[in-house]
Amino acid sequence: MSEAEMTKLEDAFPALAVEASRAAFAEALTVGSVLVVEGEALVEVFADGRRVVVQPMPPRRKVRPGTVVRATS
Repeated sequence: MSEAEMTKLEDAFPALAVEASRAAFAEALTVGSVLVVEGEALVEVFADGRRVVVQPMPPRRKVRPGTVVRATS
């Protein structure tokens, strides 16, 4: 496989990932509900379009690239 062919395949990954994520989301809705983060809340999404806030989420932490973040227990 040539470098150009490999680059072309690699460039297609983001679009394929988006398509796969959307398909998985739609499929999951056919058997139940899906939890998603919207804004600063954890939201349960149902197939009929209802959205129920499950709980607020803590604010996101901005981290500089290369920073090591350790989980605390």
